[in-house]
Amino acid sequence: MSPARTTAKVPAGYAPQMRCGKCADVEMVSELHDGIEIDRCPSCSGIFLDWGELTNLVNQAGIAEIDNAAPPSEASAAMDAMSANCPRCGDVVMRPVDTRFGLRLDNCGKCGGVFLDQGEFRAMVEALNALAPPAAS
Repeated sequence: MSPARTTAKVPAGYAPQMRCGKCADVEMVSELHDGIEIDRCPSCSGIFLDWGELTNLVNQAGIAEIDNAAPPSEASAAMDAMSANCPRCGDVVMRPVDTRFGLRLDNCGKCGGVFLDQGEFRAMVEALNALAPPAAS
């Protein structure tokens, strides 16, 4: 049984307010998951992670529930085609990076942040879990 996950809103003033890189007029909502801050767009369900947070989250068991969106869809593919500004530093264009899982993650070349479109975090975690060797019994 995995430990209980706690999700709490980040207190006001904890971090500067960010706008979604794809829905430019929408403020992202900060959340804490096991001490790691994620920023979520309430409009497109995209998730922004600062440099290093993606690796930290993926290494936690049972963390796929962070991505409460549906699996990647045509809408997600359309979001992949959109250029994006980095919500953290405002860099003009985030570069899409192909992964070995067939996903295109938007990566900021300036601050190293990563923007994941709807369902991409869950799809990546599920793909990693499928690659993992079975647990010893």
